[in-house]
Amino acid sequence: MVFGISTVIRKTKSYNVLVSSVRRIAEKPNGFLFNEKPRRPGELRKKEDWENIWVFGLGLSLLLGVVGYHYKPDTTLRNWAKNKALERIETRDKLRKDQELDMSTSTEST
Repeated sequence: MVFGISTVIRKTKSYNVLVSSVRRIAEKPNGFLFNEKPRRPGELRKKEDWENIWVFGLGLSLLLGVVGYHYKPDTTLRNWAKNKALERIETRDKLRKDQELDMSTSTEST
């Protein structure tokens, strides 16, 4: 039981140190979202340099993901088995036609 309490205290101390170090790095809260002051009515928001690049990159990656997902190969077991069965049926039919052709040519030659 004592081991459990000391572990909790030790973890709490390290948590407090972590929180206090993060608070020192971050800006002090000022009450504004993303540290942007409220604009006057009709005033447009000025975008930062990285925002357009980020939006373009996100849109392009989503577009590539959707197109890639649409054209991905079908790897389900059911369709693989269906295609394999169709191949075997085609091969069997081709062999039967070849055998029938051989039999018909052998009877004609005699």
